Amino acid sequence: MGKKKKSKKSPFYKMIKPFISDDRVMRAILNAAAAGVAWVAAARASKNAVAVEEMAQETKDALHDMPVKNKRIK
Repeated sequence: MGKKKKSKKSPFYKMIKPFISDDRVMRAILNAAAAGVAWVAAARASKNAVAVEEMAQETKDALHDMPVKNKRIK
């Protein structure tokens, strides 16, 4: 009953642990990782926005070229 569970530390944590001398260092590492994730998300959003604009323009062009049926003038 008195068995201790082994802690499951990731290899990444084991690798950087000698460099972490203070809580500020750990926060800096986490902030850098968060900034990288935000940068990738922004780049993907920008790329997706361009793709959506291209599809919208193609749709507008296709609808503009279609003949209009039963156009009523009031």
